[in-house]
Amino acid sequence: MSALLVDIGNSRVKWRVIDLATGRPRHEGWTQLAQAEGLADRWRAVGDGPVATVCYCNVAAERAASIVEGAARRVWPGSAIRRIVSGAERCGIVNGYRDPTQLGADRWIALIGARRLFPGTSLLVCSFGTATTIDLLLDETGKATFVGGLILPGVETMTRSLASGTARLSTAPGVVTDFADSTSDAIASGILRSQVGAVEQAVRHARASSRGGGRSLSCLLAGGHATWVAPHLTGLGIETTLVEDLVLRGLAIVAVERDGAGEPRTPAIH
Repeated sequence: MSALLVDIGNSRVKWRVIDLATGRPRHEGWTQLAQAEGLADRWRAVGDGPVATVCYCNVAAERAASIVEGAARRVWPGSAIRRIVSGAERCGIVNGYRDPTQLGADRWIALIGARRLFPGTSLLVCSFGTATTIDLLLDETGKATFVGGLILPGVETMTRSLASGTARLSTAPGVVTDFADSTSDAIASGILRSQVGAVEQAVRHARASSRGGGRSLSCLLAGGHATWVAPHLTGLGIETTLVEDLVLRGLAIVAVERDGAGEPRTPAIH
């Protein structure tokens, strides 16, 4: 049997079909959020037998969730549909938000995926999407705690904001340099430095925190602009790993949880 995993973001819908017994991917793809109405046709083309479970998370408008659920029901009418939201504890992670339900579901599920990849390691999980999020996960006593995080505008959001709010500035691509001698290069360089600077500050504060972090701290990078930011993080003195599908990995773990239990089985999550 299979499970369909769906990550509904602010700009894209990413999906993956996995084998429930092994966790191995069978099919995957993505579409722009504005084109989500065509998901049923995409999924029909998969043609790989029944899907027992649909697990999804949503940070877009509620209409996006309705579209995804409707498409899944049309293609696999017998499947169980589970919307995954943030809570106080799941898969061995304690949610440190004052109101755990306020934490974005994608951030929560990404932390689940991150911990499975790097058990026993304290992590900064940095996602560079429509928004950039930097979350600290402490895992030094066998039980992980999400301490909290940072949110700032993402790369494209910053670019569009400058173009719409400032006269004579455009979204033309630029080259990152130390001190730019053209406006497009100055915008690209300033935006990149802001993203890198936020990560650098987070690393510094995590190391100085009385709650830990310390020597075992590693940094995971995800999201559509992670590959652009990653080469500029080499001076942090911290191990960085690019994992572009953390949310789908986390959803895969949740999808194979035992009914009624908080801990997942341990299939190979590739």
